[in-house]
Amino acid sequence: MQKYGLQRIILIDSFIPHISTYIDVDKHACMNGTNGGGKTTSLKLIPFFYGAEPSQLNPKVENKENFLDFYLPRTTSLIIFEYLREGGLNCAVAYRHVTSKISH
Repeated sequence: MQKYGLQRIILIDSFIPHISTYIDVDKHACMNGTNGGGKTTSLKLIPFFYGAEPSQLNPKVENKENFLDFYLPRTTSLIIFEYLREGGLNCAVAYRHVTSKISH
């Protein structure tokens, strides 16, 4: 029996510059790493896939970057969601369009 829904999140050149990260979310998993390594930050993308507004995930507060500047800081940054639905594996891609203002 196939399990429909989100299967994997792929971050390319995202909040960790020049690194690709693959996170399988289709079954039980354990994420571990050093403090500040991006575990919670990566998991916050799951609600984004299911329709949460970016402002709910990374609210703009003093000295904190907005969602776009944090998760997609460069035009080479990608967030890829692989998901399974009737008919097979699909993907949705979030990226920073070249006309999006990059504020630093």
